[in-house]
Amino acid sequence: KLTLVLADRLSGCEVELLTGFSNYKEYTITNMSSLAQEFEKHGVEKYSDPQACMADIIGHSALLITSDNLVVIQLRSQVVGEGAGMWHFPGGHPEPEELGISCSEDLAETEPGKIVDEIYDSLLREMKEELNLSEDD
Repeated sequence: KLTLVLADRLSGCEVELLTGFSNYKEYTITNMSSLAQEFEKHGVEKYSDPQACMADIIGHSALLITSDNLVVIQLRSQVVGEGAGMWHFPGGHPEPEELGISCSEDLAETEPGKIVDEIYDSLLREMKEELNLSEDD
């Protein structure tokens, strides 16, 4: 998964995203752990950044409005790692593997525009998969 290292507003509507590389296992072990506050404390003490030791995976969701002006929301399963039984907008995570990225070194060599494209493309894929949409929908 792609992780958010830093988001910085450049000017106007431009935002620079510095990304890293992680996986769902690391996210579960850090962000969802009962020890999350300890990881944040260590991040502050060692790096002056509470998120330095966290796997902040980039996620996205979309506000989808149908042609008859209804908003699409979903009820999450009771058997998922986070947000069980909660209502949410369709979404998910960009997948670095779609770009041939399998490690931090690959990520460093990837053209930034391709990463941005994957963020948007993965959102479309997630909506199609989660809502069972065809290419024509």
